[in-house]
Amino acid sequence: MRITDEQRRHRLAVQHRVGLPCAGRPRVKDVVESVLVLHATDPATVYLSVLARAPGLTRDDVRTAMYERRDLVRVLAMRRTLFVAGRDDVPVIHAGASLGVARRLRTRLLKELATLPTDPVVPDPPAWLADVEREVDAVLRSAAATGSTLTGAQISAAVPALRTALLPTTDKAWDVRRTVTSQTLALLSAEGRIVRTEPRGSWTSRHHAWAPIESWFPDGIPEVPEAEARTRLARR
Repeated sequence: MRITDEQRRHRLAVQHRVGLPCAGRPRVKDVVESVLVLHATDPATVYLSVLARAPGLTRDDVRTAMYERRDLVRVLAMRRTLFVAGRDDVPVIHAGASLGVARRLRTRLLKELATLPTDPVVPDPPAWLADVEREVDAVLRSAAATGSTLTGAQISAAVPALRTALLPTTDKAWDVRRTVTSQTLALLSAEGRIVRTEPRGSWTSRHHAWAPIESWFPDGIPEVPEAEARTRLARR
């Protein structure tokens, strides 16, 4: 059997729901789940990806699905990339991909804290990180109790240890002083403890706020055995 370029391109278009007629008004959730996840490193991409597949929908429809109905969740998963996924697919993605990412992020952060100069000095990185995790959890839960979310800057203001900086060791342009706030929050999100919520500003804003994972999953992300999750993820 020979598959032509035209057939292959047609199959890709069908698989990605591009240019297909929509019967009625599709739900944003159905559009996302039909392709498993949408790339979400740039916040605008989520909106554009949905509207390209379902022109009858609007930006408000996408926002409502993500932040009011919470049908969709931002997850750090395959290839350490940020995606938006349907709630029902998150347990499999989390166990099959995110937890592996989290292990690498934790190892990297602890290694950097142990081997690079820091300001202030971190004498015991594992104990330091455990304390920071507890403080971040407490701050976000306190905010959630009042219906609030917090940006990274607001969290680091409440948890001063997050402003600990890794100092440069070379004169390379890319080797600069950087705080551990973003790394730590990314780690906690990959571990399924916190979740990115609606950004501050417009629909193109990258200034995400954060909330405890219970804001999306009241009992936490359901557990799935890792080997089973990877098999199910590959099938999806």
